[in-house]
Amino acid sequence: PGQRSLPAIPRIVMVKQEAPPVRGRSSSRADERDSVDPAPAGHHDPMRSLDGLRVLEVAEMVGGPHASKLLADLGAEVIKVEPPGGDRARSVGPFPADGEGDRERSGLFLGLNTNKRSIVIDLESTEGRERLAGLVADADLVIHDLTPTRAATVGLDADVLLGQRPELVVLSITPYGSTGPHAEWAGTELTVV
Repeated sequence: PGQRSLPAIPRIVMVKQEAPPVRGRSSSRADERDSVDPAPAGHHDPMRSLDGLRVLEVAEMVGGPHASKLLADLGAEVIKVEPPGGDRARSVGPFPADGEGDRERSGLFLGLNTNKRSIVIDLESTEGRERLAGLVADADLVIHDLTPTRAATVGLDADVLLGQRPELVVLSITPYGSTGPHAEWAGTELTVV
């Protein structure tokens, strides 16, 4: 996939966690890594091997966010869609001692969502589903953790998407699969572990 520009999307927030400064130094480890001499011509940086890949994540808690984080860490552009109340992982610790319950400082959320961009979309509304469809149209890979019925309702039914765009990759992370008698069952931490 070639480089594309991201359409104008209001309320995108980069989730980025800076390394704390090392005592006696003014720069962070990220600054030091970025200041290293560029790789020689013809050298491929394995940490950027997915540059140019656009991933759309519609998932909460751990499964989907972890999968897309691995891709983001390898250079993919990941856009995380969050509901108006935010990903449920934002309310799960650990939290820093001075930030108990601060939804912007959840260790779980930050650990799973660095190197991503985030947008809040209300998938209950027609406008929200239209915005999601616009993001899907520009994605190379869609990762979601929705039940089959919920995925179809919001426009992420794999058969429909692949009928429109056969080159699209759709990854559905569900606890009981997308077919069969338990496909609509929700998973919990107890049943997944």
